[in-house]
Amino acid sequence: MGDIWRVGVKSVNSPLFDFFGHLWHNGEAMNIHPALVHFPIALLMLYAIFELISFGKLKRFTSWFYIKLTLLMSGFLFALPTLNTGETAAELIGRDSSLWPIIMKHNNWASISVFLFGILTLIYLLVWIRDYPECDRVYKRLKANKYTAWPWSMLSRLAGMLYNSPLVWILALGGLVAIAITGALGGSLVHGPNADPFVKFVLNLLGL
Repeated sequence: MGDIWRVGVKSVNSPLFDFFGHLWHNGEAMNIHPALVHFPIALLMLYAIFELISFGKLKRFTSWFYIKLTLLMSGFLFALPTLNTGETAAELIGRDSSLWPIIMKHNNWASISVFLFGILTLIYLLVWIRDYPECDRVYKRLKANKYTAWPWSMLSRLAGMLYNSPLVWILALGGLVAIAITGALGGSLVHGPNADPFVKFVLNLLGL
């Protein structure tokens, strides 16, 4: 376990490295990616499952929207520093490692996950500002300002259309698959290729 948390110190060209990339302990760089990664995976997978079961009356409940919004926004916000710490940890491990092909696939699927859930976060954020009373002040300012009125009108209308279309369901399903693969690849890096049947299945599927 200590090898996962402690990594050799190399020069890393990342503006966020010193803030998000590592902590220091007894002169060694400590990779904090394992401490962060479980939060976005749990939150975003739970959001995606809730989105996939949102049918009929359930989708029309105001409280259901807030539950999904909270899970999605908090998961996405956790995902940003988690993605950065993963990239910096990969740079510290180096391309010479035998794990590099898995690390690259892990990083690619993590980026896909963040992209898909980022689109969903934007849609939810726009719908929240447009339709919910606590955002009335922001909504009125956007609508009244001559520089933001037209873009806001177009974006909010588009977000409303997308929110009520099958695209949100498709994005949630895609995000769930992508983050499950990301988690499986990460699990293989920590616990080995035979950690569980799903990890083994993903590795075989990706030819790793």
